[in-house]
Amino acid sequence: MLCGLEGHSSWVATLCLCLLPDGRLASGSYDNSIRLWDVAAGAETLDLDAFATVIAAPRPNLIVVGDDIIGLFPTVVSSAAI
Repeated sequence: MLCGLEGHSSWVATLCLCLLPDGRLASGSYDNSIRLWDVAAGAETLDLDAFATVIAAPRPNLIVVGDDIIGLFPTVVSSAAI
């Protein structure tokens, strides 16, 4: 293994197979969270609760997630919005 990304508290269910332009990867887990990862640093950069499935990253600043509803989320969130 080249690198491990730790942070989910349950099994990872999905990964966005395309890296975001800034080098981040999106993962979805059975812990009902989507996490964005800085692959180079091996660190989590964003945690979105309430969704488990990453569907796509259609734009550099947007991911599509879903469970019983589909959500569109920016990949950059200001600290004021958290």
